[in-house]
Amino acid sequence: ETALTFAVEKAEFSWKGMGVKSAKAVFSASGKGLGFDVQNLNFQAPQAEFIFGGKRVQVPDINAQIQGGTIHFAQTQLTFPRIDIHSPLIKDLHLSLDAHDGQVTFGLEGKEVGIFSLAQALSLVPPDWQVGGFDSFLMKGSLKEDGHWFVESKWDLDQFAFQSPDLKYAGEKLSLGLHLRASGSLNE
Repeated sequence: ETALTFAVEKAEFSWKGMGVKSAKAVFSASGKGLGFDVQNLNFQAPQAEFIFGGKRVQVPDINAQIQGGTIHFAQTQLTFPRIDIHSPLIKDLHLSLDAHDGQVTFGLEGKEVGIFSLAQALSLVPPDWQVGGFDSFLMKGSLKEDGHWFVESKWDLDQFAFQSPDLKYAGEKLSLGLHLRASGSLNE
């Protein structure tokens, strides 16, 4: 039996235009041989940066929590059934991740995540427009060892309202739904 407690007080990561500064992480793990059960993983970063559409985007105060998961090095297996992600731009976002037998699957879901503030931060919506409403989405996907991938998503907006600063464009109490399915191969 092996037990491990891990804590990082200040870490910086940078890779291909993306980065995290002054990150903190804490978790504990226990197991036998090359298999571990991970408990109470907490990650905090006061700021992260990434490139979106050629523009540098900064996301402040990112928090992620994992109550439990498993890592088995001998079987090349990784399972995290629920990763909770929060920041001022998005909230109540839940990610699941499973990798084994040459396949990676993921799920991403949220209700009232704050997609409008994220869209404005990414300059997808002009910053002086007013937008609001209730958003929810569900996304799942997989990537197989041979390069074949599949993604399915469902996005819903309820009570959607928008207004341009000159009042030329406005709408309220709109409902929108978008369902997407896509598949392909990384080898094509």
